[in-house]
Amino acid sequence: MNKQGGNATETGHMDRAMDVAIRLAFVGLIVLWCTKILSPFIMPLLWGLIISVALYPVFLKLKGWLGGRNSLAGGLFIAVSLILIIVPTVLLSDSIITGATGLKNGMEAGTLTVPPPSESVKDWPVF
Repeated sequence: MNKQGGNATETGHMDRAMDVAIRLAFVGLIVLWCTKILSPFIMPLLWGLIISVALYPVFLKLKGWLGGRNSLAGGLFIAVSLILIIVPTVLLSDSIITGATGLKNGMEAGTLTVPPPSESVKDWPVF
């Protein structure tokens, strides 16, 4: 009778071990899947962390100038930061679109030419 009780206990332990192994495998699969989903966002998050740590002293100085008002300093800091990002992006986009349009029009009209180099280029060594 003792042997049968021991055998049932071993079977119970094996069932629990198998259950734990299956659950760990599923948890590992979910962690792997979440890592694959989040991997494109890791570098932007790291850069955001680096930039925020680097600009924190600037924020503190701005907060001091505004009399310690956190929300006003935060709003002004965000507005200036967005302007510093959006304005150059818009100017670059406009320049690229204008250049591409001019290139397309020149190619369609057959008037696209490369201007000859200036006279000072003649002295440059040719590799």
